[in-house]
Amino acid sequence: MGVFQELAPGDQVVEKAKAWVKANPTAKAPWDEKGFKVPGGVPHKSPGAGQVATMSNMMLAAKTYGNFPAQKNILSCVYEGIQVPIDAGLRIETRYFINTQSRPEAKAMIRSLFLSTQALSKGGNRPEGYPKTEFKKIAVIGAGLMGHGIAYVLARAGHDVRVFDRSAEALARLPDRVAEIARTLGHDDSAVRKITGHGDLAAATQGTGFVIEAVVENLDVKHFVVAELEAILDPDAIIATNTSALPITRIAANARHKDRIVGAHFWNPPHLVKLVEVVQAEQTSEATVARTIALFEEAGHCAVHVRKDIPGFIGNRLQHALKREAIALVANGVCDAATVDEVVKRGFGQRLAVLGPLEQSDLVGLNLTKSIHDTLMPDIDVTPVTHPYLEALIDSGHLGMSTGKGFYDWTPESAQAVRDRLSRFLANLSEDTA
Repeated sequence: MGVFQELAPGDQVVEKAKAWVKANPTAKAPWDEKGFKVPGGVPHKSPGAGQVATMSNMMLAAKTYGNFPAQKNILSCVYEGIQVPIDAGLRIETRYFINTQSRPEAKAMIRSLFLSTQALSKGGNRPEGYPKTEFKKIAVIGAGLMGHGIAYVLARAGHDVRVFDRSAEALARLPDRVAEIARTLGHDDSAVRKITGHGDLAAATQGTGFVIEAVVENLDVKHFVVAELEAILDPDAIIATNTSALPITRIAANARHKDRIVGAHFWNPPHLVKLVEVVQAEQTSEATVARTIALFEEAGHCAVHVRKDIPGFIGNRLQHALKREAIALVANGVCDAATVDEVVKRGFGQRLAVLGPLEQSDLVGLNLTKSIHDTLMPDIDVTPVTHPYLEALIDSGHLGMSTGKGFYDWTPESAQAVRDRLSRFLANLSEDTA
């Protein structure tokens, strides 16, 4: 297209440009020439270009779910701009640029993905006054659903990771599971080679300063694992417990060194969802929290400090407050399950990736938030136990995808399609935020 006429070293650019202008006084850009046509044609006249425009919008929607207006504005700018003279096209580009820059999503992304991320990477979320600790060797207890993913995250950051599991079958599957993560993310096998499986707890933890237990969500089992670890670890080694809801203080209740027990709630799958809640129990030391947050930040995760040890921490309390109301809506005949999910996915859920609930409250105004609360709060579901509707489904043997029926009817194919859709979306998101 003649965008570049000549290349020059940095210190000769101005001199070369002046010489070129003098040598070509009548030069024009191709699009300023009379009769210029856009290569490939314009969408409203060329079937091929029109198909590209249509498919581009579909591909963008599948990848971003409407969360990122910049990409949509770029496509709109190109579609509209190539149909008019260049000066009019530049004015169209200017309007879309200003629209993108002034939208709340842009401001939220600048704050959340740039300013806040920079602050977190510099230790803004860690207790002050504690130096970073280099953990050369790390042990993960449990090679199951969460354990193998956590091991990959830490191995990818350069750590030698030993994974312990009592199940020979789980250990046999470990190499294939972590290799599959590497393939999914397009990584080489360097992280895979840093992960080793062990059937002996003492061997797996020897010389490690940081251990993460990722065993089943059962308090008695976690008590047993903590006791085992305390019997063989050095007193200053940190024991992190991965749990979705169990209070860390209860897990550490029988520990001799309660100051080194800390919560580390990863989200599933941990190699794609780059958030970990670091939970400070009643007797967890500030040094333990600081060292744990530093480790996870260096592994590429956003590590948030949960300063009060409560069931569910932050994320699951928010998630299950939403689930309680969702179940109540279905139980009360307001709508069916599919309608609930469509409202979340296509409504407020689209902005949650870039605009949190409290940011949104500030955006619309706290006075408006209060007005809505005055109407809604007396009517919001406050069932203090598992909702009877959910209990009835479980009692009927309807457990979800595993049994073929839950809130929806499932076939193996439809269930796998949902899993694949989620994996693709999270993988794309992980690439965009890497």
